[in-house]
Amino acid sequence: MFAEAGGGRKLVRQDVYYAPNSDFSGEVDIMRNGASSSYQALQAQFRHRFKHGLQALLSYTRSHSIDNVSSDANYRNVPPGASSDRGSSTFDIRHTFSGAVSYDIPAPRSGIWKSIFGSCSTDSIVYPRTEPPVNVVTGQNTFGLVLSGASSVQRPEIVPGVPVWISDANVAAGKRINKAAFTVPTGTAQGNLARNVLNGIRRYRGRSPSRLEPISSTCSITPTSEPRPTT
Repeated sequence: MFAEAGGGRKLVRQDVYYAPNSDFSGEVDIMRNGASSSYQALQAQFRHRFKHGLQALLSYTRSHSIDNVSSDANYRNVPPGASSDRGSSTFDIRHTFSGAVSYDIPAPRSGIWKSIFGSCSTDSIVYPRTEPPVNVVTGQNTFGLVLSGASSVQRPEIVPGVPVWISDANVAAGKRINKAAFTVPTGTAQGNLARNVLNGIRRYRGRSPSRLEPISSTCSITPTSEPRPTT
């Protein structure tokens, strides 16, 4: 088990504005060393070779990646407001688990079958993890040019006392974001909802946004020329 941490300061950040005011009717790109990031992680691993050709490898990582921009270009159609851009990274994954089990199939003692199946093994791999965060936007384009719909970068205002997640049997995960929990800010202001503040929800049979999701599982039988362990 070990901990890991890292950070970046004065990183290059490109803010792209479209027609920010009457003096600039086209695109305005601002390059500055205004980006920062940090990463902390706790990692644990279990590795063991059992008897009779059975091996296991288990790994777990609890991490958090934070920044104020996660892409090369930060497109903006609203000025910074009450809500800061600093928050969980777009690619932030809080919990990651991987497990692998390998088993050497017992070989026949003699004959042609020993030559065929004498060095075969079966392997199974699982890779569960939590989802990346969700960044809620209004879908509005306050300057009337581009960056509307899912490309909008204007975040909404939070409605106090209204639940963000509600049950819905018509969606795959059984939950969805409640539109009534948010309102569109007036004018070109940025809402008070923080960036990437909501946990992603499981894509399959999840009942909670924080549950682990099986991403992949494989099983194969592979001939190998490595000698079998004697223990």
